[in-house]
Amino acid sequence: MKNKETWKYLEPHIGDQIRVKRPHYYHHGIYIGCGMVIHYDEGVIGVFSNPRLIKVIKTTMQEYLHGGYPEVRTYSRKEIKNKKSVEEIIEYANSHLGQSGYDYIKHNCEHFSNECVFGISYSTQSEKFKEQIRKLTKNG
Repeated sequence: MKNKETWKYLEPHIGDQIRVKRPHYYHHGIYIGCGMVIHYDEGVIGVFSNPRLIKVIKTTMQEYLHGGYPEVRTYSRKEIKNKKSVEEIIEYANSHLGQSGYDYIKHNCEHFSNECVFGISYSTQSEKFKEQIRKLTKNG
């Protein structure tokens, strides 16, 4: 499932994976329609705080974006075949409201977003970060 991802500045549709640029990362969520997004959040933008306080919540798109611009994930043919239906994506996201267990590396907002859409937990941001750490420790 770990293909090169494509993101575009588009108007999101129900069930879309969306992201917004933050100071040091992209914040991911699921657009559920009516201007609402389900995502992991504590409400503090760009600050690495206590992961135990971060939960899956539902907010308005405006609250989710915090002045940023939404990017919508576009899928390859292979990804489209592996995607859940819009109904399944929304049901999964809603069923996890209030969930904790956030971890910056092992279970972040991108992991959650991919779980909702594909049923598989992964984060390209985490993988890139881990690779940078491996290079630093290997050369250090």
